[in-house]
Amino acid sequence: MRSLPVIPRQGTAPPRPPSRQLETLPAARMNVALIHDKYAIKTFWERKIENHWQLTEGEQSRMKNSALSKLRGEWSKRLEIQTKHLKKAHEENMRKARLQMENEA
Repeated sequence: MRSLPVIPRQGTAPPRPPSRQLETLPAARMNVALIHDKYAIKTFWERKIENHWQLTEGEQSRMKNSALSKLRGEWSKRLEIQTKHLKKAHEENMRKARLQMENEA
């Protein structure tokens, strides 16, 4: 049975563990503990990465299935057609105005 570590008071040095206390955990047992810790950390990060991928894929599929991109495309085409129409009408009005000025002069 191991004793709990003593928490030092502020301003005092921590007590040094007795040398026989270090001998209570054999090297093989320490390696098992390290392997267990490595496995737990690896599993933790694998779960984090998997959750992130699932969220990312879900967001991408949601955006792909969204009607927003289709609506943006339709509105872009409408604006383009309207701009062409207005530009053509403006050019036609300018041409008529030039012809009228030439006829008056």
